[in-house]
Amino acid sequence: RMATRVASARAMDAARTTRTRVAPRAGDARRGRVVARALGSGTVTRVARLGKNLTFIDILSTTAIEVDGDARTRVMYAKCVEDVPKLVRAGAVIEFEWQPQGESGRARRDDGTYADARNISVKT
Repeated sequence: RMATRVASARAMDAARTTRTRVAPRAGDARRGRVVARALGSGTVTRVARLGKNLTFIDILSTTAIEVDGDARTRVMYAKCVEDVPKLVRAGAVIEFEWQPQGESGRARRDDGTYADARNISVKT
């Protein structure tokens, strides 16, 4: 019985580790898209905290944002699935790593880029 509990705990730990690992989205290889994180910086215009590990941040980037080689806009709508420092609030200048989100059927605004962000820090 103890061996079953140990095996179960190891399986849960392995699943948790796999889920938190950064991996390419399904279909990226089929589209021939290179999945890499880019570094960015910008000024926060809005923060919506939905619990400890889910935050949405609207960012006005310091430079034009390039997605698939096309510099489209300076506005980014970032989703963060990690603990974001409390210093990240409207008006703060931040640095972060980001990756464009895949296309989906959700309603989206056309004036910005949707991205997954991580490793967010406030510039001093």
